[in-house]
Amino acid sequence: MASGEAGTLAQLNGVSAAECFLGIEVPSYRVSRGPYRVNTGRFRLSDQQWTQMANAYKSDRMAQTFLSGYDSEDVGVVALGGNSTSVWGISPPDMDRLILEVASANPIVFKLAWKVSRASNNPEVSGVTEETREWVMEAVDSAGNRNPQRDVLANMLSRGNSSTTKTIIVQDVLPKFVKVTNRNTVPAVKQLMGEDGENEVSAYRNLSIRLYHDSKELWWELKEAGCDNPVPSFLKTLPFFSGCKQLVIYTFNEKAFPAGLSIISGGGIIALYTGIVLLVWKASKGITTGMSFRIMYEDLPYVDRILQVNVTRCQHFIIGLYTTLVLIASNVIRGNFTGICNTIMFDDMPNVDRILQLCLDIYLVRESGEFALEEDLFAKLVFLYRSPETLIKWSRPPEEGEEEADGERPAIAQ
Repeated sequence: MASGEAGTLAQLNGVSAAECFLGIEVPSYRVSRGPYRVNTGRFRLSDQQWTQMANAYKSDRMAQTFLSGYDSEDVGVVALGGNSTSVWGISPPDMDRLILEVASANPIVFKLAWKVSRASNNPEVSGVTEETREWVMEAVDSAGNRNPQRDVLANMLSRGNSSTTKTIIVQDVLPKFVKVTNRNTVPAVKQLMGEDGENEVSAYRNLSIRLYHDSKELWWELKEAGCDNPVPSFLKTLPFFSGCKQLVIYTFNEKAFPAGLSIISGGGIIALYTGIVLLVWKASKGITTGMSFRIMYEDLPYVDRILQVNVTRCQHFIIGLYTTLVLIASNVIRGNFTGICNTIMFDDMPNVDRILQLCLDIYLVRESGEFALEEDLFAKLVFLYRSPETLIKWSRPPEEGEEEADGERPAIAQ
C-alpha cells in the first residue's frame, strides 16, 4: 500500500554501494507510484557499535556463527521514516473498485517487496536484487466471523472518514535483518531473531499500516508494530534501536569481486587459456622467425627442396605445440584446483592433535553409554567445521617451548 526507498548506503564493504527500497502492493492496485523517501536514511556501524551488536548475541551460538563472517564495514543500517513524502494518486473509479473488493468475500493478497541496488562489476549480472513476501487477508476469521481488519481497511479507504485512528496490523512480514549476496538474492536473516530462529516466520517483524486524509490528499504510514508488547531484549541493545518510531533494517553485505580483477573473473579459465596461448605464441614466434632462411645460406650449399619440407614441418610443429601447451595447462590447472575448497579444511591442518582427541573422546563416551555427553561433544565438532576462525585456533601448533596442559584447549564458543 505504500512504496518506499532509502537513499544510497555509504561504501559499506569497500567495494560497492547499496540502495534499498521498500514497498507494499495489492494486485492490480499499485497504491503509490511516487517515492517514499526518508531524511535519516542510512548509517554505517563503527567498531564500537559492531562490538555492541556482537555482545547482544553473545549467548546465541547460531547468531555468533553468522556474525563471524562479517565485520563492521560489511553492515549497514537503513532507517525509514513513518510517512511517505509523496501523496497517493489514485483515481476515483479505482478507489471505488478497491473498496468493493475489500467489502467482498474474496481474499485479498498483499505483497511486501524489498529491493537492494548496488554497483556490479560483472556486466552479465544485474546490480538490482528484489525479494517479496506475500500474505492473505481473508474475509472471515477461523471462527467464521467477519475479519475486523477488512472493516478497518474499508474505513481507511472511505474519503468521508478522515478521523479514524485504527491501523492494520500484519503479522511476520517486515524483515529486520537482510543479507545482500552476490548471487542476486537478498533474503531475510533468521539467525539473528533469537531462540526461534529455526522457524521461517521468526525472521520477520509485524507491520502497522495506516492511511491519512486531508481535504484533498492521501498518504500512507508504515511502522514496525509490537512496541506495546515487550520487545525482545536483544533488539533493545542493538545500535540505532528506535522502538517503533522508524523502520530500521540491518543489511549484511557480501563483498563483491574487486573491479581491477574483473577481467580475470569475467573470463574465468577460458581467459587464462587464451592468455597462455598468446604468451607461448609470441615467444615461439620470436625464437623461430627467420631460422629456416639462416640455415639455407649458412649451413647448406643447395637447400631448395629441403626448404620447402622444412617450412611445412615448421607449420605443423607450431600448431601441434600450441595444442599441446593448451591441453597441458588445462590438465594442470584442473588437477590442482578442482575440489580444493572442499578438502582444504581436512588436508591442510598444521596440527590435528586436539581435534583427534575430541574424536577419540566421542568414541569413548559412546562406549560408556554417556549419550548426552556424546551429543555435546559431537555438537562441538560440528561447530568447529562451521567456524573457520575457531578451527584455525584448534589446529594451530603450540609454539616452541610451550606445553599444553591436559584438558587445556582453546574455547569453542564464548
